[in-house]
Parts: sequence; structure tokens; C-alpha cells
Amino acid sequence: MQHCKIPTSSKSLNDFFSACAVGKSHRLPSSESVYTSLDLVYSNLWGPSHVSSTNGFLYYITFVGAYSRFTWIYLLKSKSEILNVFQKFKGMTELQFNFKIKSLQTDWGGEFRPFTSFLASCGIQHRLICPHTHHQNEVVE
Repeated sequence: MQHCKIPTSSKSLNDFFSACAVGKSHRLPSSESVYTSLDLVYSNLWGPSHVSSTNGFLYYITFVGAYSRFTWIYLLKSKSEILNVFQKFKGMTELQFNFKIKSLQTDWGGEFRPFTSFLASCGIQHRLICPHTHHQNEVVE
């Protein structure tokens, strides 16, 4: 612009380039979470597998700490086991790490709907990702 002797101010150029970048983006950026310990745990269920394991497992559920990225994987024979597995996981983290889970973030898959009343009774916030934004569930996806 200066080479062509077109007068501009740096503020208007910054506004122009910022608007240009936003206009070309396909989705809005997700801010990075800042958590400590097990304040937030991401979870996702995978399955069913086309082939069961030798012990009959078809699914697995993953729990990932937002702060440490420490990951726990539990093998499941059916989807109906996930609430029981989460209860065991919650008890294990409280006993072994002396941390309480404050928030659990999942997609709103049908398998997580039974969690609502249990999480509310424990004082754990159930955070749900927006539809079609799997990047919000970070590392478990």
C-alpha cells in the first residue's frame, strides 16, 4: 500500500487483515483449557469393534485428565457398563490421587445420558461438547 502511495493507518490494516482471516476460517478457534489436577476429565466411548477380543470385549472407554493428559482405558463388553466403570474410576482417582473430579466432558452420545443424575448427585459438572465439534473433546477423539 505504501509502495503505491495509498495512505493508510496501521489500525485500519490490522482490522482489515483480522477480518480477512476470520472470513476465511472454517470454524472459530477453541480456546485452550487451563485446568489443574483432575478438575476436568475428558471421556469418550469407542465401539463396537467388528471383532471381539478373546475375552469378549467390544468397546473401550477412555478418560483423560485435561491437565496431565494422563489416560485411563477400560475395556467393556457392552455399552451398559460405562456408568459402573466411571463410578470405579471416580473412586480410584479419589483414593489413589486424592483428587476429586470437578467436571466430566463428553459428547452427548446416548451412552452418557445415564451419567446426568449420578454426576449431579456427586456435584460433578457434566460438560457437553457442541454437535459436530469433536475437536472440543480434545485428546479423547
